[in-house]
Amino acid sequence: MEVTMPFVGNLDQIAASYFQVTALPREPVAKKLDRLAFTRDGIQSLEAQRKVIVDAALAGIHNLLDSIDAAIAELLTTAAETESEIKEEVLTGGATVKGTSLQAVFNRGRVSYDAKGLDALAVVKPEVLNFRKEGEPSVSIREVKH
Repeated sequence: MEVTMPFVGNLDQIAASYFQVTALPREPVAKKLDRLAFTRDGIQSLEAQRKVIVDAALAGIHNLLDSIDAAIAELLTTAAETESEIKEEVLTGGATVKGTSLQAVFNRGRVSYDAKGLDALAVVKPEVLNFRKEGEPSVSIREVKH
């Protein structure tokens, strides 16, 4: 006589029923949508707070940069005026002037010739000097090498 135990049944059925009972219940899609909406609201709120902080910080930085830019512009104007005065005085004096960090180098006007007309004639004919061009003297500002 064969003895069967009606409560044992098929092991696959028992395992499947066990996992169905112990598995976590799935969250309904509507609840997931609500959770997602709440998360997105949080993101938007944080992004808005971040923007307020960044805008406030940038406004302060822009004001500081504007005042620095104004000071630089004023110094550039002063430097350009001073350089122009130096060049005029060195041109008038006709000699290089050396300071501690910079020097104003006087350069005589360059002499150049129209090569086509003068190269062949310069030695033989003095009329060649009519083709001579002489530039204006100039001054350059250079750093003094120590």
